[in-house]
Amino acid sequence: MGVSGDCLRVALYARVSDKKLTEEGKRRQDVMRQVDMLREYCKRVGYEVIEPPYIDDGLSAWTDDLNSRPAFAKLRSDMLQGHIKKVLIESLDRFSSDMCSGMGYLKEWSDRNAIVQSLQAGEHEVTTDDGWMKNAIFLMLAEYRIRSLRSKVRSGMARRANDERAKCRSCGIIHMGRHPKSCKCLKCLKKKGGV
Repeated sequence: MGVSGDCLRVALYARVSDKKLTEEGKRRQDVMRQVDMLREYCKRVGYEVIEPPYIDDGLSAWTDDLNSRPAFAKLRSDMLQGHIKKVLIESLDRFSSDMCSGMGYLKEWSDRNAIVQSLQAGEHEVTTDDGWMKNAIFLMLAEYRIRSLRSKVRSGMARRANDERAKCRSCGIIHMGRHPKSCKCLKCLKKKGGV
């Protein structure tokens, strides 16, 4: 598909799920890495970037609650008002990690002749049988990855809850990670007279 005049101006959407740091103190996920990649791509192909980019930093895409992703909600609103005809993302799981809502958003954009394009897979359309199937698979895999990770976390938490070494001797609370030498939870602080 050739680039139309409306699609020469693109909105950038970037999202990462958390703001956790590595042991070296750097972000595990850097949302600006995505923005830089998207800007570089736009420069290479001659797209004009609509400023500022839409960024949801540290927010999950595994939800249909638009209040939990304010930048995505604003992007969608701007698209519905006709201000945006094309959005560029790194990959479809940045747009949504929930299969049902993701397919709904893609259909909504398509119904308004707006284009969702990712660096990894090109344009995401759901008007053809092949396009619908391809995007359903992408979103299903994104949702499966999230479900699998959550299942592993829950399993680890359950195993840790049964490990007496993980329980605080003062309050019985399970501490994630290594148990601190001096517990600073509310119950322990109250027992020590610190609160």
